Amino acid sequence: MRARQAIVVLAMVVGIGALSVEASEKKEAAKAAHADAPAVKKSDSGFCYGKSSPSCGQTENFTPFRSIDACMKSG
Repeated sequence: MRARQAIVVLAMVVGIGALSVEASEKKEAAKAAHADAPAVKKSDSGFCYGKSSPSCGQTENFTPFRSIDACMKSG
């Protein structure tokens, strides 16, 4: 009986460890995607969003710019 309990506990520890690794990998992937994103996105509706804007991450149809100033000057 003790051996069975030890196996169950071990399985739980391994499972929790796997979840922790998966969460860590997702965070790293999100950081990499954010690093590759343009500094500024101009949405199809004409709004300029910097990387720090929550809307920047949600904007899918955009024109990339290196700066807010360049985006604003584009019209």
